[in-house]
Amino acid sequence: MIGYKYYDSLNEVWKYKDLSQSEQSTYINPIDINLLEKALSSKQNRYDTNVQRVQNAITDIQSKIWSLSFSDNTKTTINARFKNETLHYINSKKFDYSSNSMTNQVVNYLYSEVKTIENEESSTATPKNENLYEVPKKNVPEKNEALDFLKYRGGYKISQVSEYSFENKNWVLTQTDVGQNLFYYAGNYLYFKRGNNSWLDRKLDFKVYNSYTQTYYYNTPYGDVVISEDFKVVTLYDGNINNCSKKYEFIIEAFDKNIYPN
Repeated sequence: MIGYKYYDSLNEVWKYKDLSQSEQSTYINPIDINLLEKALSSKQNRYDTNVQRVQNAITDIQSKIWSLSFSDNTKTTINARFKNETLHYINSKKFDYSSNSMTNQVVNYLYSEVKTIENEESSTATPKNENLYEVPKKNVPEKNEALDFLKYRGGYKISQVSEYSFENKNWVLTQTDVGQNLFYYAGNYLYFKRGNNSWLDRKLDFKVYNSYTQTYYYNTPYGDVVISEDFKVVTLYDGNINNCSKKYEFIIEAFDKNIYPN
């Protein structure tokens, strides 16, 4: 037994300190420095690789923007919105780029957002080299849109409704609704129901088909409507697409024969 005596002046007695038990109880296994360095190095490598992936995606997107067949003004607007809206949002967040799954989400977000911007800006843009005296076949207003969407007639469940507000020349997401939302397409009319609210409708007046964005544009008494060619996304505006403050993006889910407006 290893120890030493000391005098406790408070109690005025001699005491004994056993060092052997104290040393045994405080023993700590040494850290494997090599293993720790390897783990940190692996994480840093993933971080560097994924940051480069994001940068490559940004470069690719901006290159594609400038290769679009629209006027320089339109391409400048798309590029400016991409930087001021999409990249500003990405840079304002502290994403963990050492995570491959997080990096995949960021890259997918970049491409998805620039596509949305292109759809909005190109809806009224004139292709740079377009012959204004010869309207492309797919842009002929007399096209019977009811025939194109005939197979989609019926009721659908809505997986998500995203509400946007136009602020400072940008569309800003203000609310996402994943509740019980329903949708019904009837050719010249579309009907929609939000939660427990009543069914609402819009009478569709076909305006134009955009072959670049693969979307159909309609006038209605309450605002413009844009429907994707694959019938996956329907966007309702609260006025003219170029002069309104709100829009609602419906993500179409599964067809349901039991859904019908009443």
